[in-house]
Amino acid sequence: MDNGISVIICCFNSASRISETLHAVFKFTVPDGMACELIVVNNKSNDNTVEIVNQLVMSFNRQSFLFKLVNEENPGLSFARMAGIKSSTFDTIIFCDDDNHLNQDYLLKTIEILKRDAQIGIIGGWAKPKFSITPGKWIVDFYTSMAIGPQANGDGYVSWVYGAGMVLKKEIFARLEEKKIKLLLSDRSGNVLTSGGDSEICSLALFIGFKIYYSSELVLMHAIPVHRLKKNHYMKARLNTIYPSLYLFLLDEVIHGNEEFKWRKLYSKKLFNSLCDMLYFAPRMFLGSHQFYSFFMFYRTGQTVVWLLLNKQAFETTFHFILANLSLDKK
Repeated sequence: MDNGISVIICCFNSASRISETLHAVFKFTVPDGMACELIVVNNKSNDNTVEIVNQLVMSFNRQSFLFKLVNEENPGLSFARMAGIKSSTFDTIIFCDDDNHLNQDYLLKTIEILKRDAQIGIIGGWAKPKFSITPGKWIVDFYTSMAIGPQANGDGYVSWVYGAGMVLKKEIFARLEEKKIKLLLSDRSGNVLTSGGDSEICSLALFIGFKIYYSSELVLMHAIPVHRLKKNHYMKARLNTIYPSLYLFLLDEVIHGNEEFKWRKLYSKKLFNSLCDMLYFAPRMFLGSHQFYSFFMFYRTGQTVVWLLLNKQAFETTFHFILANLSLDKK
């Protein structure tokens, strides 16, 4: 481990929320002899995000903090994060979303956990919700989709963690580049309801031999905007946002050796499982205490079935792309 940590904050029209995020970073306890590098990536904001960031940084005077402002013209969280990584100085990186408020001891806990096992490449923490209004009880079913709540029953090794507050070793991306493995998903772009970049990074990190660790000691607050606490937000999920979940399904199957099933068997498996899920959620839309969640899952799984029926060729193409990307193509 080197003598610093790079904190990357990606911004898209973040003027209304970036101040609290930066103030939390400025409160970090930085060990003697270590530096904290703050990298703010402006991802095509058209508000005064940059001006606010510059004003706050100028008013903050601390020798242990370095600062960089990076512009990324390609829209999408993954593009912005990669721009931040390429600009980073240190080998340990923290992804801090513009609505994440990391605890004061975040750096200290990160260092402590990384020292436990040299193979740990990614760490996820406990993102606690910070609501601006009191949401309905139904919202608890959507905690995972909002990247809040504990990520495991206890601290230890896991297969995936949220991107919010994610700690990574820069070596992951160097190894992926060395093996010519590409990241495909652009993740969230503006207000488009899609994701998957976090899962892709985790899957590929495991594939090349790193471990992922969850720690409840690594705590942050995740401020959830009002519109994400309303049911109509979830009903904006469209058919064209289904692809990332199917790509991740294939990636996971291939990584775990199921490429030998061939794409047709994996296609049939996904279609069959999706139809079974629809049958599972159908009666639960009208019964029990999770009716809206069941309705949403029925609706979303139905979109998956439609996508599969309309895009069988794209499914096959994606399967072969993953094989080639991971150098597993036997042809």
